[in-house]
Amino acid sequence: MVHFKIKGQFKFLTTNFKVMYSSLSTYPHLKKLHFGQLFILRLGCWILNIKSEHILLVRNPYYRTISFFQDKFQVNPIIDRKDRRYHEWQDCQRLFFQYLGVKKNDSYDSIAKKLISLKFDNFLSFLPKVYLQDPHIRPQSQLNFPICTLNLSPGFFSEIIQLEDEARLKDFGNRFGIDLNLKVNSTSSQKIKNWFNITNAEVIKNLYKNDFEFFNYSMQTDSD
Repeated sequence: MVHFKIKGQFKFLTTNFKVMYSSLSTYPHLKKLHFGQLFILRLGCWILNIKSEHILLVRNPYYRTISFFQDKFQVNPIIDRKDRRYHEWQDCQRLFFQYLGVKKNDSYDSIAKKLISLKFDNFLSFLPKVYLQDPHIRPQSQLNFPICTLNLSPGFFSEIIQLEDEARLKDFGNRFGIDLNLKVNSTSSQKIKNWFNITNAEVIKNLYKNDFEFFNYSMQTDSD
């Protein structure tokens, strides 16, 4: 989870990677906080009876998974063409290298080709082995600390907004000064049925069970 505060106001915002994080990071009026800072500020508001607001942005686990796959395996290797060596690729990409047969002395073109050629179903078969190791694919409901992992209660927030709820998202944008037309690392929006079927959807249902339940998302796909 990633936390922000509007400078000069007691308005807090929590999100995750692949849930508008890149876009939110571009706003100078949003200050990034680590969880300890957020907790102290929230506690201070409670003790001093200061009115505050804390929004959690969430995304349908199916769409978040599709977005990650499109961005890191189909778009980034093509548009971000640097002469990257093995260790210079993003952490979330390197997690999959051992399953793709990537070697440490492989060239950029060789690594990019292996990423781009990865089929979605094969990606899903690798996902259970790595999903807890990187915030791009970690459950949205998890708080990770050096010594433990916790599931954060939805009651910690004053409001939970689904990215798919256009009306509430627009209201959030107006209140927090966010231009929802500004998108960074944007990948195309597609229907769940174009990616998932009854069989492969079970991977996402199992890995992100708490996200579906906590944030009131249906586990059903168009193929169910």
